[in-house]
Amino acid sequence: MVQIQYLGRFLDIESDEKITYTIQVQDLADVSTVSSSFTTSFKLPKTINNYEAYKSLSLPSDTSNIPYIKSEVKLYDNSTILINNGWLKMNNSNDYFNVNIENGIIDFFKSIEGKTIGGDLELTETNHNKDLVSVIDSFNRNDYCYIIADYNGLNTYIKSNVEYINSDYLVPSLNNLYLWNKIFSYAGYTYEGSIFSNELFNNLWVTYPKAPPTKSDEEGFPEPILRFSSNKTNNIVYTEDYDNLIIEFNLENIVLNGVLFESNKITIQSTGTYSLDSIFDGYADYIIEDNWGYPVGSERSYFRPALLINGVLNTYNSQINSVNLRSGDVVEIICHWYDIEGGYINGIRELKFNSYNIKLTQISQSIIDFGKEFLDISIAEYVKEIMIRFALTPFIDVENKNIKFLTLSERINTLNVIDWTDKYIERTNETYTYNDYAQRNWLKHKYNDENATFNNGYISVNNKNLADQKDLYSSKFYSYNNEVTTFYSNDFKNNSFPIWNREIKETINNDTNEKTYEVSYKGLSNRFYFIKRKELNKTINIGSQLLKIEDSVNSVKIADTLNLSYSEVINNYSDFSKILSDTRIHEIDIFLDINDLLNLDLKALYYFSQENQYYILNRLTIDFSSRVTKGEFIRVKYNG
Repeated sequence: MVQIQYLGRFLDIESDEKITYTIQVQDLADVSTVSSSFTTSFKLPKTINNYEAYKSLSLPSDTSNIPYIKSEVKLYDNSTILINNGWLKMNNSNDYFNVNIENGIIDFFKSIEGKTIGGDLELTETNHNKDLVSVIDSFNRNDYCYIIADYNGLNTYIKSNVEYINSDYLVPSLNNLYLWNKIFSYAGYTYEGSIFSNELFNNLWVTYPKAPPTKSDEEGFPEPILRFSSNKTNNIVYTEDYDNLIIEFNLENIVLNGVLFESNKITIQSTGTYSLDSIFDGYADYIIEDNWGYPVGSERSYFRPALLINGVLNTYNSQINSVNLRSGDVVEIICHWYDIEGGYINGIRELKFNSYNIKLTQISQSIIDFGKEFLDISIAEYVKEIMIRFALTPFIDVENKNIKFLTLSERINTLNVIDWTDKYIERTNETYTYNDYAQRNWLKHKYNDENATFNNGYISVNNKNLADQKDLYSSKFYSYNNEVTTFYSNDFKNNSFPIWNREIKETINNDTNEKTYEVSYKGLSNRFYFIKRKELNKTINIGSQLLKIEDSVNSVKIADTLNLSYSEVINNYSDFSKILSDTRIHEIDIFLDINDLLNLDLKALYYFSQENQYYILNRLTIDFSSRVTKGEFIRVKYNG
């Protein structure tokens, strides 16, 4: 006898009501979809008990919200719980309430339904100001990284006859494993599977979809952040130290706008690119001596600032246009003077200090906000994209909120085999084709050139009775361009991932008819690409032409495109393709008791000696009236 318990109440069911329950994880007839287990639609009579459970639903002037919420139910088979956390879905009502129950992966997908990566996941730790230091530091990060690639922008520039990688035309990418962990944390689930130790899974990245501004007058270019500014004209304390002047700024342990200022030292609290202006009004009068040490006159030398970073002299200039500083760095400001002949000062006659003015400003190219720019990717479609890329099937443990992912090859080649010979009744049907497939089943990217197809791939089925081809899955992610470009050196030779569009403008001189060409770069948007990174251990010059700062690093991360295209992804379906090309779908009646159902393992292969065959159990349909269970079994040529 079937019973349904809702909110602690057993609902009334007519004794002759026929209910069947289909158990499945993913219908292999369409690997581009994820399937839940479900019951057929059945009727609940409109009894007083059921009206009370449904809060008077369908009665005149009812205000019940039952059809619109998750109604958790338990389904009992002969007093044993077969479904513990099912969804009782109200379809419609007439003389009866017409309902059905779903369970399984629906719980997970309902938890992320209507949610977006940018709007619902907590990504704030990846938000940052784009400057050269954030680009360089990202090479060692595992959440976001500025992978050096051709994004169709100005990849390099020359300064003082030195070529630099131009960070202005780089964009960051988010790591797939980082996003996967965020998704499962948000949904409240754990996961497992060998795929999560797969190098490609862990080294898959998604590009920032929008071009950051590259000109200071362009909309969206951020205002510099003033970290500290001070102008003193009185109560100035200073001491002599040979040819330096140590100034006490009279600011003790004060934090202003993220900068710790103590005496004459600034401790940086926020990593970034900074400019520093420091002006000192003062002078020293000193005696000029002849070769025998006799005074012959006096001279005046004016102060100029000296800046030390972490104790190392950086510059004697009054201004640093751009310098990379990291959290914890200490900038020390001192005054310096020297005589016009270049020697040390002797015999200071008068020391005069009038005022100082110091301003520390953080500058950046743009503010990178992954949350804002990833609003266009739903969590559900991202999970589906990854499952298709790696040919994954989810096996959910609803009670423990855990999902185990197996590849199709793992399902087909598993050593986990269950012998159901003693459960066998008869085979009722044999089918030779999956009509949901064609001979070529295409997985398709989006392209910058809408006529391009070069990175698409198809799952092949060697069956001439099927249609020639069909689109199995169309992604919202873009393919990289087909052409290979080289810049800086042959180490940077790969396909491009256009985030900018290059436009060449021709100008003709009316007097000389001479033609000149100017290249401009227009930013694109909504360009989500998958990209990989690999390490290049080599000294690389990198700079920001916009922020006027350069550096060199000993190791960078550069783009890699191996196994990114669908033409390579289909290799994950090679074993499955063999099954489709030699299809035997057997519908077999079996007898299972409640313990068999409770311990059902859809990850296993099943064997019947009557058929002398091994099978994937695609779905199992339980008829609670006849007690006969029908299974749809897909033949596997087992090599175990």
